[in-house]
Amino acid sequence: MISEDSLQHKLLEIEDKFEYKSPYEKASFFNRINFLWVLPFINKVNKSNYISGSDVPELGDSEKPDFYEAQFTKEYERIKQKNPEDKKALFNAILKVLGFQIMLLFFSFTFFFLCRVVIAYQSHILLESFVDPEITDMNLSIQALLMFVVIIVRIYSAAQMEYIGQRIGFFIKVGIIQMVYKKVNKLSHHSLQLFSFGKVINLVANDVNVVDAGLTSIISILVFPIGFISCSLMLWSFFGASSLIGMGYLFLTVPIQRMLTNTTRKTRTSKNVTTDERVRKTNEVIDHIRFLKMYAWELKFMDILKDLRAKEIGFLKRIITFDYMTRALGFSSQAISTFLLFVTFYFIGGELTASKIFPTIMILDFFRKIFVRNIGVGMINYMEIN
Repeated sequence: MISEDSLQHKLLEIEDKFEYKSPYEKASFFNRINFLWVLPFINKVNKSNYISGSDVPELGDSEKPDFYEAQFTKEYERIKQKNPEDKKALFNAILKVLGFQIMLLFFSFTFFFLCRVVIAYQSHILLESFVDPEITDMNLSIQALLMFVVIIVRIYSAAQMEYIGQRIGFFIKVGIIQMVYKKVNKLSHHSLQLFSFGKVINLVANDVNVVDAGLTSIISILVFPIGFISCSLMLWSFFGASSLIGMGYLFLTVPIQRMLTNTTRKTRTSKNVTTDERVRKTNEVIDHIRFLKMYAWELKFMDILKDLRAKEIGFLKRIITFDYMTRALGFSSQAISTFLLFVTFYFIGGELTASKIFPTIMILDFFRKIFVRNIGVGMINYMEIN
């Protein structure tokens, strides 16, 4: 006869074999794109005056920090075995583990941008149809309906792009933090005495956030060729050779941003080294505060920390100056490129009409927001990650 304890043990073994899936993982494609899987939780919140931790849907087994820590560690060690000097081993491990989800983000980003290009071109057709007496009301209604459908598709693709990006960023962040946590737990007592916890806190609180915040801007670099070609083709159909002036200026902003970013490469490295040194010294002061007070060394060490902080702020000022020069170039690119394009087209005898002006402003402004600005930020974030 099977005892109650052995039966309970067997039941636990059976449960472990079945992977728990979150509401998102169980949801169908239709429920995912419409976010219907979250409605039960929202209804529960609306019906009750308060919620507890048990009311929040649990993460699936393949969404938990332990899962991604194990995957990252496995790939990281494999890469290090092949090339121990690889400084990008962790970055490459993340790409390997999350490659499929990053590919989904890439395609949703691309589809989102192409929808915006189609909307801009469709607005051009609609504006021309309003002033063309040969266009019937039925044709005009069909064009307006087509534009409405594309707008709906764009909204869906934008929502998925944002959600997938946030989801990937969350997995990367918790996976790396879990790796650091397990690494610290393996240290010996002697190593812990020499260990700088301030450096770890700085890594977890600040450095890991760069990966999370900069993911979309890094994807912008990959989508840039598709966006540039599609915008150039549309503007060429409007303005002919004059479009090369406007798009040419936008294209030139990319190498300029890269040059400005590379200017601060050594400064960023020096800033990180100085920050780590300041955190290490601060921990030493805290750990040995009794000896400092005993020998009246507080002011001496305070001067050391002030000097390190002043040096760190000097590096930060230089970095921020070049970063904002990069962003200023990105923010002003749409206005300057539009002005150059319209002036060139006008002086060669072209006729500026509403059907050309408004779609051009629309697409160049979107191109500036998505690519020119994000490429500069993406280069900065990519440098920080490396």
